[in-house]
Amino acid sequence: MKTNYTITGMTCSSCEAKVTEALKSVKHVTDVSVSKDTNSGTIQSSKPIEINELRAVLDNKYTITSIETNTPEKTNEASKSWLATYKPILLIFGFKIPKPITFFFISSVFTYVFFNILNSLFPETKTPFELNNLFVPVIRR
Repeated sequence: MKTNYTITGMTCSSCEAKVTEALKSVKHVTDVSVSKDTNSGTIQSSKPIEINELRAVLDNKYTITSIETNTPEKTNEASKSWLATYKPILLIFGFKIPKPITFFFISSVFTYVFFNILNSLFPETKTPFELNNLFVPVIRR
């Protein structure tokens, strides 16, 4: 987990070193980089760390505040599959809409997709009836 912080009170490279070593001493911290020029710091950790734990290891002249957190939970929300996102809606419509209407809708969508795929494979044909004639010789054999 990577978290960005604003760290104020650093005036020299010695301050940067003190802050870096203090933050590295916190449990679950794997990497620390701080900058006195931008008053910022980035902490890489294996688990979420409370801001109070970080404040406890720093001297009183340094202040640290959180800017943003890049957690796996946040990134997983954006990468949910289509089915996981719309499953509740599909379940509601699947039980609330009468079965013949649902069957008609699903069969219509399937037919539309099927004939579009066939039309892309055989562009010389124009209608579903012409596409159907492509398979008649195969079936009669």
